[in-house]
Amino acid sequence: MTHGCRSRGLESAFRRHAGGAFLLSLFMKTFLLFLLWLVSATLVYALAWSLSGEGPPAVPDWFRARAGGASVDAQALALRYLLCVSVGRALLLTVAAFLAWRFLRKRQAQERKRHPDHSL
Repeated sequence: MTHGCRSRGLESAFRRHAGGAFLLSLFMKTFLLFLLWLVSATLVYALAWSLSGEGPPAVPDWFRARAGGASVDAQALALRYLLCVSVGRALLLTVAAFLAWRFLRKRQAQERKRHPDHSL
């Protein structure tokens, strides 16, 4: 009987470990999908901004000093600035959309708790 209990203990430990591996795998997939989304949203935003007809963005002096100074040509510097601004805006829009989605889900869950007889 002792052997049976020990094997059940090992089996449950294996299940816990396998579940942990599943969660890690799910986290990695989610993180990779987030990175893929952020890169694609950045590129689409930068493309839309560059095609808008406004011309290259004006690069601030503080960015020019940190991005290589006078050793970098104007087009490469404008591209770096455009990509940095695009990443920031894509990340900001993504976080805002995620928070709005989360707020709406919590609100729906509260409504379901208040009115369990009506399915939403």
